[in-house]
Amino acid sequence: MQTNQSRENRALSEKMAANDLQQQMLRSFSDGSLCFKALDSTSTSRDFRFDTRFSRRSRSTDNQFTGAVTTIPVSVDVNAPALVTVGRAVSPIATTVESGGAIPFQVINLVGSSVAGVGTYNGYFVVNLDQTKLIRAIKSPGVQVTLKTISAGATQTVQSCSVLGLGNCWVQGRAD
Repeated sequence: MQTNQSRENRALSEKMAANDLQQQMLRSFSDGSLCFKALDSTSTSRDFRFDTRFSRRSRSTDNQFTGAVTTIPVSVDVNAPALVTVGRAVSPIATTVESGGAIPFQVINLVGSSVAGVGTYNGYFVVNLDQTKLIRAIKSPGVQVTLKTISAGATQTVQSCSVLGLGNCWVQGRAD
């Protein structure tokens, strides 16, 4: 019984750590400049681009883009400490909750359109967690964002990024 209670305490701590990261992301991304910097640093060119053929009104896994960045700072300041770093604990509340996996950061569920060369797309900027270290699977913490773009054909170049509001973070049950 004590082992089961210990596992439940750890699972609760892990959930709290993911929620802590969620709140930190909301604060850090609030003015949009960090969101844009994180997107811009995922690109090999100065402008981040994505293909609108994957921005349908469906919730397909195709309508997303991923980044190669390994650290997101707490602000755009050059000397800012890390908000989240791949392979490191996302919060001091539970050191077992780490960002990671094959794709540590991504914007998912992009939905929107472009008219006359100007586009607006909504999605979720998420930090994927290393689920192998958790007691229970936890949905990736993230923030809902709006991307303002200019277009050339099906390619969108992100011009700005703003946070829409509160995201969500919840625990999915997993059979052990």
